[in-house]
Formats: sequence, structure tokens, C-alpha cells
Amino acid sequence: MKTSVRRTILFLSFIVTMSSLMAQNNIYSIELLKKEWMPIGIENKDFSSTCKFDNENMISNFQYEGVDYPLQDTYYLSNTPESKFDDNKVGKIKSGKYIIQKSKSGVIVFEIIELTKDSLQLKNLLSELTVKYTVKQ
Repeated sequence: MKTSVRRTILFLSFIVTMSSLMAQNNIYSIELLKKEWMPIGIENKDFSSTCKFDNENMISNFQYEGVDYPLQDTYYLSNTPESKFDDNKVGKIKSGKYIIQKSKSGVIVFEIIELTKDSLQLKNLLSELTVKYTVKQ
């Protein structure tokens, strides 16, 4: 009897843990929108950058010595990393763990490591570079 109770408790613990992990990986596009994100740790008086999202575009703005360099690329969310960009998914998929971005140089895949109301952490799967952002005040 004790063995079956332990197995049941272990099984329920496993289910709760897996449900929590799955919930953390489900990022909704609405959580990215209407915020201007600034990278943390880039401190240079001559350089700054921001990033924001609308339903279809990832809009970056780099400023160097007072001159703006805007960059706008289409993106969509995906539950899996994708090496080929599917234009039909842009603006249609509202959740996922990965940002699939179409840039002039090709497809860039970001894993969403963390997203809270004021913090975003992305890992570029090609370069392995991880960048943490905060909401611009």
C-alpha cells in the first residue's frame, strides 16, 4: 500500500512539475507588444539601442553618436526552432518559445529564455549570444 501511495505522489508531482515547465515556455506575443526593450549591460555614451515588436515586425533602433539607424524585420513565434522562414506565419501565430526573424542576412532564431512584465532574455541560437532586456522607462 505504501509503495502505491508513493508512486501516486511521485506521478502527481511529475505532472505538476511538467505542467509548470510547459506553462513557462508558452510565451504570448501580447507580452512582447507595446513595450520598448533596452539591452542591459551595454553602457556607452555614444551608443544605445532599443527593440520593440508589433504583430508582424521586430523593430530595432541603434543610435550611434546621435544618429539613428532603424532596422525592421518580420518575425513570428514558433514552438520549435525553424531554419526556414515561413511568410505565411507572420502575424498569425500568437504564442511560442522561439522568435523566428527574417533579416537581410537570412533567418535568425531566438530562444525566449525569460519574459516577465519588465524583463526579456533572448538567446540567438546561431551565435549562442544571450541578451537580457529591460523595459525602457
